[in-house]
Amino acid sequence: MSDDNLTTTDEGDVDFPPFLILFIVLQQVVFSLSCFSNIVVIFIFTRYLHLRSFKNRFVVGLAAADFCTGVSVGSQIIYFLFPELNAVRVACFIRYQIVAFLTMTSQLTASFTTFDRYIAICHPHSYSKVVTNVTANILVTLPWVYALVLTSLSFLGLKSWSDDSMYCLYHLIFEQGVYLASALTTVCFSVASLIMYIRILQVAWKYYNRIRPSNETSPYPQVRKKSTERNVRSAKVMGIVTAAFTICWTPFTAYQFRYGVGSVDLTMDDINVSNWLVFLGMTNSLVNPVIYAWQRKDFNTVCKKLCGRNVDWSNATADFTSHVSST
Repeated sequence: MSDDNLTTTDEGDVDFPPFLILFIVLQQVVFSLSCFSNIVVIFIFTRYLHLRSFKNRFVVGLAAADFCTGVSVGSQIIYFLFPELNAVRVACFIRYQIVAFLTMTSQLTASFTTFDRYIAICHPHSYSKVVTNVTANILVTLPWVYALVLTSLSFLGLKSWSDDSMYCLYHLIFEQGVYLASALTTVCFSVASLIMYIRILQVAWKYYNRIRPSNETSPYPQVRKKSTERNVRSAKVMGIVTAAFTICWTPFTAYQFRYGVGSVDLTMDDINVSNWLVFLGMTNSLVNPVIYAWQRKDFNTVCKKLCGRNVDWSNATADFTSHVSST
């Protein structure tokens, strides 16, 4: 949110209007819930569901990006409490580029996870050849590297910052190409994920039609049938994750396109609306754990065991604490 709403008292203290206080409180709520829920996801998947499964590696990578996004949401309060940081160019770039970096990482990780499910369902015989241990590690790492390179362009000269006249506003400090590249990346990978997911649904529909008449006479061997059902369920989860990301970030992506093509004459209303749209996008960082708990039976089962009466809370608490520390 724009810091123009801040006022300073005669004693030099910062005075927050009620509307801005509400915004800050909501940011801290998202920060707390996002950090806690994604730490739980990382803990459960690495401690109980194992990372030998490639799809679980993608889930952990996505949870790590969402956890860091939650931290970046909470860190925004620093710029409200110490508005003088907005006059420092590096601090200003870090404020916005960390959020852009983590958001893009989440989007690319979700897209690569959809690609993994696409190969597993649509080309099952080629899966072991295409998605190897090396390939999976590359696909998990690539979103972080690509997003870091793209968001670092502002530090390499693609910026509109002027130390004499420019105030720290996301809508003004970068060259148009930075906004356009970020928006195009989000749109292209979202469209690619949508196309792959449509194909996944088509194959899944054919599969269920073939086994529906009679499970006993199904042409699918029992082992392959169970494997395909697991792949379809995991693809369903990633489809919901991708849809949630698209719903949360598409409105602001439209604004980024406007900045990129230079077709917007900024007003305070535009700035405030776009900042609320960024906040809507950031809430996506706490949505994915809810989706896992709702749709993934293995994750749901572990959660119930950890919250049930038969769990050894001393061991569970020790595991959780040590895992959080190492993370």
